[in-house]
Amino acid sequence: AIEQLQFQSGNESTFYTSLCLLNSQDQSYQLCLDTFTATFRNLSEQEIQDYIEIDQPLHSAGSFKAESLCISLFEK
Repeated sequence: AIEQLQFQSGNESTFYTSLCLLNSQDQSYQLCLDTFTATFRNLSEQEIQDYIEIDQPLHSAGSFKAESLCISLFEK
């Protein structure tokens, strides 16, 4: 987790989200894909360690939880 967050520190990351709706009667579907870019703040080793200790993101992709305290990791 520390290495992943150090790698992201000060960098931009592109996130992808999607939704697919399936009509089970005729097997047709609608698909929506959206992307957004976020910029990580320059994170100190102490900030990274504190975040990991508090939010426990060890089983999350990228070692951060988008639905939790990770907003503090981003600049924009």
